[in-house]
Amino acid sequence: MRYFSNQKDFEQAAIDWVARLVSEKASEVIATGNIADVGQQTLIYLESVALSNDLTSSTINVYTDIITEHNQDLLDIFDK
Repeated sequence: MRYFSNQKDFEQAAIDWVARLVSEKASEVIATGNIADVGQQTLIYLESVALSNDLTSSTINVYTDIITEHNQDLLDIFDK
């Protein structure tokens, strides 16, 4: 079991965990050759939620960057 020293640490871990789950699902969508636009939008929204609650969005940013890059790669392939 994991314990947190304060509420803020718990909230940070929770939002990072949700971002990881969204990223994993988006990666599954991308792996099937589809664009994970909903996953990307959700991660962008999570970034804003983190910032508005004085949480760090750096982990979410990494997930967002990865999904955005893969989505763009697919868009480039579809445009050719």
